Amino acid sequence: MKNRKLEYPISVKCGKVTIKPRLLFDQDMKDLPDGDYLLTVKKAGKHSREQENFRWGVLYPEILAGLVEMGWEVKNRDQVHEIVRELFLKTHLEHEGKTIEFSESTSNLTASEESELQDNMRVWAKEFLGITLSYPNESESI
Repeated sequence: MKNRKLEYPISVKCGKVTIKPRLLFDQDMKDLPDGDYLLTVKKAGKHSREQENFRWGVLYPEILAGLVEMGWEVKNRDQVHEIVRELFLKTHLEHEGKTIEFSESTSNLTASEESELQDNMRVWAKEFLGITLSYPNESESI
């Protein structure tokens, strides 16, 4: 863990801090040797390229394999992406009593929102597909 930089998306509401993903944070803290450390908090911007690469390069293929194993006719990561958007990023607009439903784009997710999306994907995959999706620190390469 020497010289390894640990970063975790957090959200702050009314002075209360929520760390996402909490389980990963807690495990990493347990693994740290005793010593003095510096905690830096900065405003989160758009999700990182690493988060996006991990979703496309690791999580989507794992979900694709799980869906295919269950007999779903899903052909590629693009279809998995659309499924994920429908499951977790669905929203709607209302105007004069009419509603339009659509799925938000993943392009503008903040780091915290991307982390939350990946956590939701893990819960869904465990419950719906019976598989455990990887975490970034468990993956050898993206």
